[in-house]
Amino acid sequence: RDFTINTIAVDILELFLPFNDDVLLIDPSGGFEDLQKGLIRPVTATSITDDPVRIVRGVRLKVLLDFEYHSSFLEQSKVNSEKLKESAVERIKEELIKILKIERSAEAFRDLDCLDAFVHIFPELSDLEKIPPSGLHQYNLKEHTFRTVEFLENYCLEKKEEILLEFSEEIGKQEFLPGFLDSHCLKLVALYHDVGKPLTVKEKDGKLTFYSHDKVGAEIAKKAFIRLGFGKKAVNFGFKVIRHHLRPFFLYNLFKKEQLSDRAIYRFFRDTEPYSFHTLFHSVADWMATSTEMEKGVDEFIGFIHFLLRFYRERLKDLKPLLSGKEIMEIKGFDKPNRCVGIIKKKMLELQAIGRIKTIEDAINFVRGYSCENPDKSRLDCNS
Repeated sequence: RDFTINTIAVDILELFLPFNDDVLLIDPSGGFEDLQKGLIRPVTATSITDDPVRIVRGVRLKVLLDFEYHSSFLEQSKVNSEKLKESAVERIKEELIKILKIERSAEAFRDLDCLDAFVHIFPELSDLEKIPPSGLHQYNLKEHTFRTVEFLENYCLEKKEEILLEFSEEIGKQEFLPGFLDSHCLKLVALYHDVGKPLTVKEKDGKLTFYSHDKVGAEIAKKAFIRLGFGKKAVNFGFKVIRHHLRPFFLYNLFKKEQLSDRAIYRFFRDTEPYSFHTLFHSVADWMATSTEMEKGVDEFIGFIHFLLRFYRERLKDLKPLLSGKEIMEIKGFDKPNRCVGIIKKKMLELQAIGRIKTIEDAINFVRGYSCENPDKSRLDCNS
């Protein structure tokens, strides 16, 4: 067995003896005492050497049961943590999923980091600590990352109805793997959301910049999710949310400057579909983890999210193209479907969303005047 608390047994036949109230515990390793004391202790001096994945399992049990580590667990784990690189990824993934499903995942990640195991499970995140506080960021990047996971589970998931209103039901709705939901995967996304920063960091006028870290990070996270075996659905989910995780902040800055257009809002929801609400949800945790000042000002940011949700509810939720692909083909005189039909339909839907195309007649006039070969010279031939 791995830990003493898992070595306690009874003679099953004794359980069925009549009038037998004193069932004898078989406890060769002192597991009952450790259970009473709340200790995670390896059974032998080689328990973790024999199976390094027990490091991850021990951390999970400690957090789940609110126990403490016995000194022998700490010693064995630090000595053997590097061996996790040689362990079966499938077994590590199974333990990670169990960690992501508990309420204190961030505590488990912090413990894995203290045991020198975190970097061997998530090698892509090995340079986070090298990025110091800068700009709005009060903490180094590793601390910001852990805090993002903490706020996601301790604040956002507890207040999801307050944050996303009626759209909160979208969180926890999808199953990526058996028992592994999008709400669990959001924690993994939070862990990887800034993974692109160490590769894009530059200093400009005494400040650090991380241009395109969202794009770079999405690609790194995609490969990491594949390596860990989280499946295609989780891979696509992680890629999209990380790729667009900055956009709610860009929109908010435009909003404060009174420069936010309907087109920008529409394109956010279009580009992040079907994970728009997850992207907004993540942004709240990211916002709060940036600094204590931003944490205090989160209500204002959530108010902005409500503004975006109102736009979605009123303008986008039931939005459908006024013309079908077949009708567009007839208007343009196309004999068969082609790329241009899709381009026209996409552009038409955007103009509907921002109120420039309101009727079928408007849509027909737009299609007639649109040129896929030279879209910049296309005309919107309608009265709106």
